[in-house]
Amino acid sequence: MKNLLPIFIITLVQKVRRYFMSEHSYVKIEQKLWFERTVDKEPNHLKMYWEDRGPNRLKLIEILLCSIDELIFDRVEAKEIKVLEIGCFAGVNLKILEEKSKQKNIDIKFFGLEPNIEAYSFASEKLKNIVFQQGSDAQFEEFSQKYGNFDLIFVSAVFYVLDGISAKNLIVKMAISSKTIVIMDEIENCFEENTNYIRGKAFRHPYVTWLEECGFSCVAYRAPIKSRASNGYVIAKRIL
Repeated sequence: MKNLLPIFIITLVQKVRRYFMSEHSYVKIEQKLWFERTVDKEPNHLKMYWEDRGPNRLKLIEILLCSIDELIFDRVEAKEIKVLEIGCFAGVNLKILEEKSKQKNIDIKFFGLEPNIEAYSFASEKLKNIVFQQGSDAQFEEFSQKYGNFDLIFVSAVFYVLDGISAKNLIVKMAISSKTIVIMDEIENCFEENTNYIRGKAFRHPYVTWLEECGFSCVAYRAPIKSRASNGYVIAKRIL
């Protein structure tokens, strides 16, 4: 019992500190944590993400595969489908999508944009057929100009560390560059209720409102498990 007391005190202090911390200070720490996380500091972290097959991730993959099937059905000519993940980290989502697509004989080109250098290098080494580029949300426009528009862009647990202006700017640029957008994040009020999972002072943004303003039709789904930065999904399709 005595050994547990210091751990309890440290945890309590951390929670109190986060409670009184400003949103911008909290997010700055979160961004530093992800952008500067290295294999030397946490040798199992990238491996952990690479092997993760949790319910929320698998539900995301299911949603993405359904969206890809719809894009293939709706396309006018038999051209390659282009799919981009912003903030792909170790590349596990792209890995699973690539495997599932090969099983279906679907002609898809996958792309990943990742700010963390270690994660970018890890994903590039593991997934040779996927085009990766190291860069943050600030480099998205440059990335899009380089490779052209995408049929589907998805983002998983990224926006909660972006302030409102940065998040909305990125969504507007995504809306210009893609006809289908999928977001998995901590979503507020999509289900006529506030999320029960509040991760410190992470940002929660009105994704549906922003996307509808960009000419998209949206639906939202609850995640199987309310968890860190992902309690739901928004699927947005451009209204023709």
